[in-house]
Amino acid sequence: MEAAASRARILDAAVKLIAREGLDDVRIARIAREAGVSASLVHRPGSPHDDWMLWVELWRHTARHPELRATAARVYARMHAWFAEAIVAAGFAVADLDRTVDRLLALIDGYGIRTLTEDPAMPLERARAEVWAAIEPELQRNASR
Repeated sequence: MEAAASRARILDAAVKLIAREGLDDVRIARIAREAGVSASLVHRPGSPHDDWMLWVELWRHTARHPELRATAARVYARMHAWFAEAIVAAGFAVADLDRTVDRLLALIDGYGIRTLTEDPAMPLERARAEVWAAIEPELQRNASR
């Protein structure tokens, strides 16, 4: 139970600091101090499930707290940029990279919610296969590689 309470305090502290100061200016040590936990606890790696839970919590908080919307938009823009860079670095060429990344993120978001809620009809392996099947036709190997 203490682990869950610590995670909640860490999340609340991170959201509060990011909303107030922006993602670029927040450091792990400050989140830990605000949450009343050690920095090593904040650094402890979580599972992909935990990462997804953090993302869903940001959505939830943003829906209820308009002051977080700019922060959520910046986080989403960074994720968008990361996926765009990964697609290009992997040697794929697409007709409209921004549109493809938007579709990819929408697919991940939708299937992610179903796997997060442990929908028996959508295990993680199926979600991955569905995302790939939907996005793969847009990806073409770059001929220059």
